[in-house]
Amino acid sequence: MTLPASPSVIPPLSIPDRIRAIRFFSGLNQTDLSKMLECSQGTISKLENGELEPTAFHLVRMREIFGVSIDAIVDGLIPYRGIAERFSNSSLLPARYARGAATKLKFLYPLVRAYEQRFGKTKLLRALQHLGMKPAAFAEPELLVSSHVFYDLVELYREAGATDAKEFLNDVQRCASEIQSALPPNSSTADEWNSPEKWNLQTIGSDDSSWGPRPYANAVVRGLRSAPTAGTPPVSALGFRRARA
Repeated sequence: MTLPASPSVIPPLSIPDRIRAIRFFSGLNQTDLSKMLECSQGTISKLENGELEPTAFHLVRMREIFGVSIDAIVDGLIPYRGIAERFSNSSLLPARYARGAATKLKFLYPLVRAYEQRFGKTKLLRALQHLGMKPAAFAEPELLVSSHVFYDLVELYREAGATDAKEFLNDVQRCASEIQSALPPNSSTADEWNSPEKWNLQTIGSDDSSWGPRPYANAVVRGLRSAPTAGTPPVSALGFRRARA
């Protein structure tokens, strides 16, 4: 999945962010990785902050350690879930978001991108920190999360000051359309984005196959109208109860 290049927590990521995400999915800290790469912890910090470009030696060692090709690191097609499995790292999400995980993280990208575009990356990072979500987790579009992430992202959006339902839905639909337009046609991912019933943004399914001209906005509205799962705030608390897609 690709989007117009820009600093973001969702793909496409810069090479420094890819290195940070690789480390996150492995469960290693900077000191651990520095020992494996045979360099200092300061070097790892500079690689992740974009102050230093990875050398051929760094890339070869990362290929050996993580089982990721150099081309994948450069192109961004990194099997992050495979890295987590390789290192037996099951601590990618807070328990609240790992229980009952059935929604692919990529289907929450429009909410994240809309927040980032409206309020800025710095505020987004603070908001994710408040949720206990590591930004690097969003590097893996196929990572499964619970519907709690959906509700909490909407609530963060509202708390940030966007209380107008129409404006909010316009933002997320526009970002969803941007994502879809950047996908290779006839790909499996494109097919998924053309099937709203697969997005799983709602806690209760629907037999209605008519999603209208703004399917993502409609899916968001349905999700907010669905009966919340245990521990999820009631719809009225989210501030978008009367939203119409």
